[in-house]
Formats: sequence, C-alpha cells, structure tokens
Amino acid sequence: MLTTSSYAKDAIKNEWLGNKIGITDDVPEPFAPIEISNKSIRLWKKEFLLSARASVFDNINILGKQFLSGPVEVKPYNKKVLTPLRSSETWRKNSLSSFHFIKKTFYEGFILENTVKVEYDGFVSVTTNIIPEKQIELTHLSIEIPIKKSFATLYSHYFLGTPLEVRKVFGNKNDFKGYLMPDKDIAFEFSPAVWIGNEEMGIEWFSDTNAGWILENKEKAIEIIAGKENTTLKINLIYKSTSLKQAFVFHWGIMPTPVKPFPDLKNYIQLYTAQEDSAEHIINKWLFPIDKEYSKLDEAAKTGLKSILIHQLWNEFPGYPGTFDEKKKALLKKVVNEAHKRGLKVILYIGKDMPVDSPEGKKMMKSFIKEPSHIRKRKALRKYKSFTTDANRFYNDFLIYKVKILIDEFNIDGIMLDGHNMVVPCINQRHGHGTKINGTVIPVYPISETRELMKRLYWLFHVYKQNGIIIAHAETPFLPSLSFADLRWVGEGLVWRWRNQYSASENKPITQLLPLEEFRGIYAGYNLGIPLIFLAKPKVGPMIAKDRISSISLIHGVLPRFQYPPLTCPEKCDDQDKIIWEIYRNWLDMSENGKWEFYPYWNNKGPLKMLAPNNNAKLSYHYNDKKDEAVLYISNFDLKDTRAVVSVNGKDGDNWICSPITDTLCKINKNQLEVALKAMGYGVIKIRKAAKLL
Repeated sequence: MLTTSSYAKDAIKNEWLGNKIGITDDVPEPFAPIEISNKSIRLWKKEFLLSARASVFDNINILGKQFLSGPVEVKPYNKKVLTPLRSSETWRKNSLSSFHFIKKTFYEGFILENTVKVEYDGFVSVTTNIIPEKQIELTHLSIEIPIKKSFATLYSHYFLGTPLEVRKVFGNKNDFKGYLMPDKDIAFEFSPAVWIGNEEMGIEWFSDTNAGWILENKEKAIEIIAGKENTTLKINLIYKSTSLKQAFVFHWGIMPTPVKPFPDLKNYIQLYTAQEDSAEHIINKWLFPIDKEYSKLDEAAKTGLKSILIHQLWNEFPGYPGTFDEKKKALLKKVVNEAHKRGLKVILYIGKDMPVDSPEGKKMMKSFIKEPSHIRKRKALRKYKSFTTDANRFYNDFLIYKVKILIDEFNIDGIMLDGHNMVVPCINQRHGHGTKINGTVIPVYPISETRELMKRLYWLFHVYKQNGIIIAHAETPFLPSLSFADLRWVGEGLVWRWRNQYSASENKPITQLLPLEEFRGIYAGYNLGIPLIFLAKPKVGPMIAKDRISSISLIHGVLPRFQYPPLTCPEKCDDQDKIIWEIYRNWLDMSENGKWEFYPYWNNKGPLKMLAPNNNAKLSYHYNDKKDEAVLYISNFDLKDTRAVVSVNGKDGDNWICSPITDTLCKINKNQLEVALKAMGYGVIKIRKAAKLL
C-alpha cells in the first residue's frame, strides 16, 4: 500500500484552499443570458412571470407553454388561508447570469418575505422568512405549486425502504423512484427533491433539509393534490397549531425542465465513449499496430469512435484526481497526444471515494468526509482504504484545483464523475452540514454546494477549456447539479435492485424491475434536458443482461453502452457488444446524413404505426422523410415469442425492403412490416424504398 512518503513533499500543502477557479458570472454555452422586463424573467425556453398578487411567481412558461394553472405561493393559514394586506417588490443588483428580487407580503401581525434568486439555467433559490411583529398563531404554512393536469402525468422523488445491501454501498437509505401520476391525492415524508411533469417538460422542487419544519404527522410533509384541472404540489413547512414569536426561516427552490437544449443526433453521438482501464493498456493494446503503420487506435478513429474513457487504473489510487508517479504521468501524456493526433478525446475517471493514504486524505479526512460514513476496504483493482466525500467548501476547492492541473498538465478533454452530482444526507458539522435540534442532528442534503461544484467544473471544461465533456455517473436526477453535466451514465442502480428483489436465475421482463413510466420520468432525458447512455453491465443475471438493457433503452432514444468496443475483441467483447457497436455506427451514419426525427412509442405522430401485438410490444423509430428511410426499435416485453406488425405509410405498391441490424427476421408485404420477436427480445431494423437503396 502506498503512503505519503511516496509523494512529493509539497503535495500535502493546502495551496488549493480558498481558490476562486470557476466562480464567475460567465454564461457558458448552450445557456443564454437572462433577459428582464418589468413583468418577466426570460431564459432559454423558460419565462418566470411576475405580478403583485403572487408571493413568488405568477406563472412559469416552459417551451412556450403556460405550465402552471396558478401562481407559485407560500401560503399561511390559521384554520383558513390568511388574506394579505399589501405587498412590495424590490429588485437587487443583477447581471446576465442571475436576477435577484425580494417580495414582501404584509399580513396582520407579520411579514412574509421571500428573497428570490434566478440563475441562467433556471435554478431558483428562495429564502422564506416569517417575521412576526407580535406573537402570531398559524395552523399551516405551505409552498403551493399548481400544475396544469395535462403536464402532470409523471412524478419522481426519493423514497424510503431501499434494501440494506444498497444502503451499505451508497451510504444512504434513499433512492430515486419514478411513477405514473395517480388520479388521487398522495402524501409522503420529507424528500430533498420532487419532480412533476410529463415526457416533454416538468418542474423540480428541492430543499436541502427539513430541519425546523413543524409537523404533526411527518408522513404529510409533502402532498400531491389531484384536482380536476390541475395537480398541486404542496410542501407543508408547518402543519400543526403553532405560536411564532421569532423569525421562522427556511430555504427551498424550484427548477423548470428541460434545463437546456437536448442535443440532436449529431451532437449526442459525439458524447459516446469506449472504455479502457489504464493509459498503459491503451498503449499496449490500442497502439499495437495492425500493420507497421496502422494501429487499433487508428482503426477506432476511422470507424467512428469519438472519445476514450480511461477508467480506474490511470493513477495510484482509483478515483483520486491526480497522479504523482512520473511513469504514469508520461504514459498519460503519451495517450492524450496520440489520441489527439487522431481526433479522439480523452476522458479520465474520478471517484467520490477518497483514499485514506492519499496526502489530502490523511490531512483533511475529517473535513472532507460525509457523515455518517465508514472506512471501506477496497479489494477490487488495488487494495486500499477509502472514505466517502460530499460536496462542501473544503472538498470543492480541492477537486477544482486538482482538475485544473489535469487540464493544464495533460490536456485532458473531460472527466467522468462517479457520483459527484448525487446529493446524499450529511451531518458533518465541521464543514457546516447538519442542524442540531433538541439533541438530534438533522442531516443536510448539500444541494447548493453540489451544484456549485458541478458549475465550477463546467466552467473548466466549457470556458477555460472549450468543448470538453463532463459525464455524471449517477442514477438520481438532481437537476440543480445535473444542469452542468453533458451526459448521464445510468443503469448501475438496476444491478442493486435486481440483486435484492430477484434470484439470480429468475428470467422476467426488465419492465418488472424498471417500469416504462419510470424510465420516461427519470431517465429518458428529453423532459430534463440531459442526454444519457444506459450501461449494460457484463456478467449479470438474465433480467438485466445487455440485450434486456438494449430492449428498454433504444425505444426511449437512448443508446446502450458497450464496455469495450469490438476493436479490443476477442478477449473482452461478446455478440451483444458487437450489436451495440453496429447500432452506434448506424447512428453515426444517420447523424451525418440529413435530419432524422425520433418518434417515441408514447407520442407517435409519425408515419409508422404498430398494428400488433398487444401492449407488451413497443415501437419507436427514427425517420428521415426526405430519404424515405427509417430505423425501427421494436421491443417485446412478453414471456412469449410474438409477431409484430407495423404499418408503413406509403402509396399502394410502394416497394419497401427491410434490413435487420439485430438477429431478427423481417419481411414487408406492400406497406406492412412483419417482425418475429423472441420472448423479451428486441429488434433494430432499417427500412427504405427499394428505389433508394444505398
């Protein structure tokens, strides 16, 4: 095991503490500067409407549509809602990146003050302060967000009861879960984030803690009220007869989605990456010549690969954001140089676990560590001990400083963050997390600090070094931090769900583990504005094998990811890797040949229609109307083989042909496509008019 004696002496200095890297008013692309009028705050595809009657916002427009059915309010009750006497609004100093205002609403005996900050990506932070002029009585105080019913078909939030094995791994009893919106009222205990929306748009409410909330029944901290015309998200800060003599302050926020433009096919494909364990492996395997002048790295670039992720073995400690080994430095520089010669980007893995024996781990563990936590003995890859960090002022400064060194010294193009955008509860009061009430420390979910970390990293890779890539590897869609990721890697959480809910030999549809509505709510990406790649883990059970992952991800317009491209075959790839590679290559060809529209199964207004079988089969497709070509993704979530029939919109006698990419039988009779699908299988099929053969 390595010790601090292995490192340069100056490595243990805290020269990074207090740095201002990435703390700026810059508005990086693809975001746009804020525009302000006396009635609204305008961002990309979002508009916050202001008025005297609303204590926060009068309404919110998303993608040109009025999303709410009424104002965003903080409402006080004393058996019934209280009537305000008057209100005032004060604007503070503002910039192109943020807008601040204070809204005061005057009631009999107290003032309700909301201090609001809107940032360029739609992040809204609110500090609400009840200021009594005398002792007042309240029975209820709630944040109320009424959403038009047509936009409130899905919802997601943290939920309790995740199995103990998962909690041990992730250090948290919570997970994120998505649902179809029921046509009845629902209530649950405090969650740091709740999202409500549909497949197109939505809004996320969040708060970093429930410390100080006054509730008679903690199971009613959050309610979703089903009305005839609207669905209201109701956050109950006080739900008990209460006398207030002093100020009552709490912090919360909202964020409309999508947070930024979703990339088109051409830009999405640029984010796809292949993985190798270390710089040494790339040199020994990828730079190994096929002939005297042509290597596998040349072949990778020629056949369409855009970037390489170097995973956990590029340095001494897997996950640590740097290396002190001169040999490893030289290898990394060589790989980056060789990749750049071929137009390939290089992305480095950075973990959220901090090695105990790293210089900063020894010196700063008490300030870095997330509590409650424990020291983990890592047996895989290399033997070492680590602890879990969270976003806080010490760790943020450290990571930003170290990543800037990686850019300056090695000219890397991006980073893959393993869990950094996730928000988990912490009670480490050394770095300001946790509130002690009646002898109990109430945890903090450090939403603002996690967002600040991701925001500063985004500046590094999109302003300081342009055209970089930040990959966020996390299941949880916390939008305040995910706003500053270019890509999400998801799917690993399914492994833990599967291991705790099913036996290894069970062979059931993946939709039992991951319902389609949950995929649409928290994974599909269009409604959030963050594209994703779905991980297909090797050597797992049948329910989450690579073909099952492909069957559910492709119908949502999401590429599954091969762990290793076929260029490293035969030692590391299998038949499914080869199929995924071919699908990727097909998407690459599509991205370079005209405009392709994606028609998903949940909103198919295009020319192809599924005629049969029942609802256990789903059809989505890309269509190019100028070329009369389509690429179909058809998945069978039934336990039996089936025959799918698809209607192709064309004139009678049009001569179409089908060309399967997967091992799928298909035929076209006039304008009907027939596809044979295996039980719980899928097919990817290209169709085109015979007169337009490539």
